[in-house]
Amino acid sequence: MVAIQPLLVAVHPSVPAKTMKELVALAKAKPGELAYGTAGSSIHLAVEQFGAVAGIKMNHIPYKGSAPAINDLVGGQIQVLFDPFSTLYPQVVAGKVRALAVTTVKRSSVAPDLPTLAEAGYPGFDVSSWQGIVVPTGTPQPIVDKLHAILVKILAEPGVKAQFAKQGAESAPGTPQEFGSYIAAEITRWKKVAQDAGITPE
Repeated sequence: MVAIQPLLVAVHPSVPAKTMKELVALAKAKPGELAYGTAGSSIHLAVEQFGAVAGIKMNHIPYKGSAPAINDLVGGQIQVLFDPFSTLYPQVVAGKVRALAVTTVKRSSVAPDLPTLAEAGYPGFDVSSWQGIVVPTGTPQPIVDKLHAILVKILAEPGVKAQFAKQGAESAPGTPQEFGSYIAAEITRWKKVAQDAGITPE
């Protein structure tokens, strides 16, 4: 794995909710009326999981990328957005949207005042956006080991760490075996969420 960061939950300023509990109460009062955007299937699954935990149902609007989703949140075409911290937080800083929480068990070092969803009343909720490097199956182990050693060295550079930190992310130079186990666990986890939510590939 290369880096990991939380998703950020934000709402349009017209939404009266100032906390996740208030957002959930609003969604329960107006089932299916709040529109939320996602830029990717993994984020869609994360919101579905949150909806199941919180007992709410919102109107899903899919987007082909963060930029159009953020534009519509800023413009008020959607009311709620779950998106990677690095892409959405600049709009929070600019005062165009309101941040409510992050989706990881640990608070963001960039926005330490923002609660986690667990702290907001939904214990155990932990979703991250992550990036990694993979190679084709059957790649000789010496090549895998060499690439991993180079990656670990790069991720240890202070400048690289600082750049990740600015984006609310952390470098995550685990072993290839750990990354493989993480991917396998993620597949199992999200497969169940998709099945429970009745989501099928288009």
